[in-house]
Amino acid sequence: MAFWSASPGAGSVSHIYGQLLAQKTGARLTFIPYRGDAPARVDLLAGNIDAIAATPDFGLIAEGKARLIGSTGTRRWPQARDVLTFAEAGYPDLVAFISWGFAAPAGTPDNVINILNATVNHALLTERVRNTLVDNAYFVTGGPPEALWSASRQQILQFDQMARAGTIKFE
Repeated sequence: MAFWSASPGAGSVSHIYGQLLAQKTGARLTFIPYRGDAPARVDLLAGNIDAIAATPDFGLIAEGKARLIGSTGTRRWPQARDVLTFAEAGYPDLVAFISWGFAAPAGTPDNVINILNATVNHALLTERVRNTLVDNAYFVTGGPPEALWSASRQQILQFDQMARAGTIKFE
């Protein structure tokens, strides 16, 4: 069975992870690029496409207008604890995530980096910031700058492996 699958833009992370999903599961997906999540969600709700590879919209899911089928993350979303990760569903190689963080210009003194890092970590501990991020499908971790660099290196390695395997094709 073939599905019409959308993602917000050719070459976007959602597109790449949609391709990874197809590769790892054997699903036949026809990729349809959109100019962002919103137009793709509109077509999903209208029944014009079968699926979208994107950050989940927990509001639409709670209203029963969309269904979450899985997570490429290493853990389940707190808003959808009954939805398995793809690894839990039998696809251990279907793990992908994006790390978000803050950066400063090269040459920024270490003491300034340490102050910025401590300030961000403190903000991430506040209920307001944490809840806002979790409500928008982020997993909040914080930590030292080295942790972000490590996660970034892991993502670069994953994208490199996907490109070499033909999951990502450069034109």
